[in-house]
Amino acid sequence: MAVFKRSERWRFRLQIRGVRYARPVPEATTKKQAQAAETRFKNELLQGRYDLVDQARMDTTLSQYSKQYLNWSEEHKKSFKDDRTNMAVLVVHFGSKRLSDISPIDVERFKIERRKTPTRRGTTRAAATVNRELALLRHVLTMALRDGLIRDHPMKSGKVRLYREDNKVERFLNEEEEAQLLLACVGRYAHLRPIIVTALYTGMRRGEVFNLKWSDVDLDRNQIHVRKSKTGKPRTIHITPNVHSVIEQLLPLTAESEFVFGNPNTGKARTDSKHGFTAVCRAAGIAGLRFHDLRHTFATRLARSSGNIVDVAHVLGHAQISTTMRYAHAIPDKVAAAMDRLAMPERKAVSLPMRESKSAV
Repeated sequence: MAVFKRSERWRFRLQIRGVRYARPVPEATTKKQAQAAETRFKNELLQGRYDLVDQARMDTTLSQYSKQYLNWSEEHKKSFKDDRTNMAVLVVHFGSKRLSDISPIDVERFKIERRKTPTRRGTTRAAATVNRELALLRHVLTMALRDGLIRDHPMKSGKVRLYREDNKVERFLNEEEEAQLLLACVGRYAHLRPIIVTALYTGMRRGEVFNLKWSDVDLDRNQIHVRKSKTGKPRTIHITPNVHSVIEQLLPLTAESEFVFGNPNTGKARTDSKHGFTAVCRAAGIAGLRFHDLRHTFATRLARSSGNIVDVAHVLGHAQISTTMRYAHAIPDKVAAAMDRLAMPERKAVSLPMRESKSAV
């Protein structure tokens, strides 16, 4: 048994007959009060003749628990919108099933069936997509175990393996494709041009571009301040002349929205551009390009130009240098050029005097 304090709240943890329990005690203001709550909780379990989990709680379905989880996610996770989308998938498959009845076989069946189910566009569902859904399910079950809704976690200890993902960079724009893409940004797609240019020449993530506010842009100093990033760390990005130009053209719209690329109809940040981006790519005759590939393109070009992977990591806002190493393939040419400069003709070889040999006596 253990009583401890975390995040200014007293909690206790105990284990009876192999079942672990962890509970917060929000009413407790002292350790003694938390210990008393722990004792009462244990007595209630023992009085139930070792029926250690309340049967009513054991009947909770994933659909019922999903509401509680999403309320928690909205308050604590930046990926709440993704959780909401992925939860809808889980509810369709597991919704009426009790959390305590979900087994490793059930999860494995969901994993296989989901992978085989085509997307709305009729394409093969990516392994990464299924893995994100499985990751959410795993955390939901972890929270359910914490709350005493299940006795065992069906996805712990390698009981269900995720799909292997290939994270290699395989798609980026060449200069000809870039020109075609920007030329296609006319008419109903004209609003995409400044968005694409900014993403392509700053390396910002889609969410960072869409949520960029005028207050975060300093055109005088040519700087963009990313306040909220995926890693939670702010960073500053240099504004290139072409990005400066497209943003400057949007200045008359500052009164309509606080967001640089805001939705003119609502004044709020844009939430998605998949359909418009896919359509403009189709109009430009470019296949297999995702919005995130604009970031890949920027990173590859910067790595090739600077030859410094640390600089690339800083601009992209990567928390781990290992993430940036996927762009190391673009550096060898830069290194080779630097090595060639070491051997330029103006560098004269230094000749050392030969040591005179001693004559024999």
